[in-house]
Amino acid sequence: MTRRNKPAPRKIRIVFPPDEGENIYARMLLLELEEHHYSVCCSAMFSQEPEETGLMLVSTAFPQLSQASEFCAKHRIPMLRYGSEESGADLVRPFTPQELLDSIGAFSGSLVGTARKNTKGSCAAFLSERQGDRKRKGRFSASKGLLLRPDEKFVSFNGTPVELTPREYALLSCLHAHYGEPVSRSCILHEVWGADGSTANTVDVYIRYLRQKLDERFDVRLIVTVRGKGYMLRRLS
Repeated sequence: MTRRNKPAPRKIRIVFPPDEGENIYARMLLLELEEHHYSVCCSAMFSQEPEETGLMLVSTAFPQLSQASEFCAKHRIPMLRYGSEESGADLVRPFTPQELLDSIGAFSGSLVGTARKNTKGSCAAFLSERQGDRKRKGRFSASKGLLLRPDEKFVSFNGTPVELTPREYALLSCLHAHYGEPVSRSCILHEVWGADGSTANTVDVYIRYLRQKLDERFDVRLIVTVRGKGYMLRRLS
């Protein structure tokens, strides 16, 4: 009986611009993730070897950000942007070690690591100090790869921004608020449309819009119909 070799764990690639300050920050991120047993590397360019990459953690100051985003979308590699709030980052600096680990954990199916709660150490201290007393604005992951930022009404999937109308965003937020449970059309109408006279058919139309922008675009099945009960946002396995 032959023994199969276990495939090597795919790496988190931290990509940053050729700048000394960015280099130091990326190095700190690398040390934090390695401390939690992730396979990590840093680079001033994005990898052209998709089979080795499980996730790309990219600085929004990286000059080839759009090319990196297209590369990740083509090869279905999850991508998280870190940087300033104005740049549309998924992780806004300064962030805590636990915020970093929680964000990475959403994609752990393709990575090897243990996101322990204990984040003591020099790198953790560095990031915590950078955070100071600043309060983080609300952000959450609804499902593996799906990221919502309610403070900016921003949505991304695997690091790729998803443009939604205000009504579409409100509908997605409603489904997330009841995440894992079916939401009836009447409940959706009440929470999203209020008393403007819209009908259940309106809900169906907007669900179709969301499916086109999420399920069909990314070849996933996030929004499911629960017969006799309504619609539900589900977690991807």
